[in-house]
Amino acid sequence: MFPTHLSLNSEKETALATDIARAYNDWLAEFCAADPRRLKGVAMVALQDVDAAIREVRRSVEQLGLVGVMMPTNVRDQNIGRREYWPFYEEVERLAIGLALHGGIRAAERMHGRFDNFIAVHSLSFTFECMAALTGLIFASVPEQFPKLRIAALEACCGWVPFLMDRLDEEFEKRGAMEAPLLKKKPSEYMNSDQFFYAFELEESTVPYVIDRIGAGKLLYSSDYPQWDTSWPKTVRMFHGRQDISDADKQRIAWENPQKFYGFKAAS
Repeated sequence: MFPTHLSLNSEKETALATDIARAYNDWLAEFCAADPRRLKGVAMVALQDVDAAIREVRRSVEQLGLVGVMMPTNVRDQNIGRREYWPFYEEVERLAIGLALHGGIRAAERMHGRFDNFIAVHSLSFTFECMAALTGLIFASVPEQFPKLRIAALEACCGWVPFLMDRLDEEFEKRGAMEAPLLKKKPSEYMNSDQFFYAFELEESTVPYVIDRIGAGKLLYSSDYPQWDTSWPKTVRMFHGRQDISDADKQRIAWENPQKFYGFKAAS
């Protein structure tokens, strides 16, 4: 279960943002306690204060039993690859939980100055923000520095993944030695490693192509419940009804990959 973080990481009052995250995580843990076998919670943190965020994610996992932490695609419009966030990534890696990237209100706001309707904003905002977040993380060498850190781009589709792999490789070939000297591999090698996961929408026609490029072992599927654009209540039927994804890959996507990303063992 994911938090609705809205504009938490844009909140100017740092102490208030930290208290909101703590209160939410307490509530979420209590809610999931009704059926811990089926309900798994993902923590929310306020990264305006990195030290407080570290304490909160540690508390959320070790005391509350949450299985992941959600991170915005930017914090106050800053690149999340910045070194000030590295201690947070170190703690998430130590806790062996999933780091889930998800755009919020700020992702949409970055498009509002260009478009005057929501259809255009919603078409691009989350996807572009996830692309920017991954670009920042990779060129800052975050996956190299924290090789056991697992990162997922959520609610952003997946058809763009092969394009971004090629694009980052091209730039790395030309400017990597100067501007990304800490990388020891091509960006595509990180994106195609077990460190990265990508969630797709059930309507995406590009899923088979992405599977051909990076394999099904890095994909998660998204129902987006209970948002207005959710595929619920026909989510499972739509997923299992796809003829262009093999049964073995469906098993990976719907059952094995979530456990691998979040680091828990589900009861069958």
